[in-house]
Amino acid sequence: MSMWGEDLSSLMFASVDVRVNGVVLVSVFVEDFFHKYGNRDGHYIPGLVAEAYFVRELWSLGYEVRFVVSHNIEVRWIGKDNIAYDCVADYGKVLDRMPSELKTVVENFCKKGVDINVEDDGNVPVYFEDRLLFRKNFRKLIYGMFSKYRDKYITYAIIIFDREFEPFQAALGIELIHLLGYPFETPLQKLPSNRVEKVLEEVEKILVEKGVRLDKDFWAGLKLSNREELKEELRKLTPPERF
Repeated sequence: MSMWGEDLSSLMFASVDVRVNGVVLVSVFVEDFFHKYGNRDGHYIPGLVAEAYFVRELWSLGYEVRFVVSHNIEVRWIGKDNIAYDCVADYGKVLDRMPSELKTVVENFCKKGVDINVEDDGNVPVYFEDRLLFRKNFRKLIYGMFSKYRDKYITYAIIIFDREFEPFQAALGIELIHLLGYPFETPLQKLPSNRVEKVLEEVEKILVEKGVRLDKDFWAGLKLSNREELKEELRKLTPPERF
């Protein structure tokens, strides 16, 4: 369950559960969304995903949100109508000092939790602690990310907060993109589109066979537990220049 203090004046430890297809992955502290060193210096992937959903909740309610990208992706300002709140204070104080209307938004967000529903759209099994979550077409997802950001280095900040992509799946996509950098030693999005497609077809075959296996990790929240196995299989692929 999400932890929520009965006293709205003390929200330092307000937390929210992150669930995928009904399975609780982790709980994250909402206060982390507003600080330079929050979300484990920006490395805590479930925290970034939860923050993206919090921001989408604010957008859906008509709020404007401004960010600062530092170690973390910080929600720096929230505004609507007569509300203009600068989210700048010592850790534990940003939520405490919020206008009551925004405190209510946070309270409702924590009570609901982050429920991510992912339908099967492919053949790559995605597991959390050996429990099947869904089956994904990562070739299509990664190609879509490459197509949109062909001229940019894709970061967690860019992709998780992009309204076009579901944040959790986008985080998995960029994790796999980083993994592809090991055997190929070149940014794949720099290749011609037809060659990228051929590479991703071969990558998809490996992922279908080996799966994407997630486990809890203290620093990152989630880790790719079969990373080394996937790296070894990817090294066996034909170099991209020959595709």
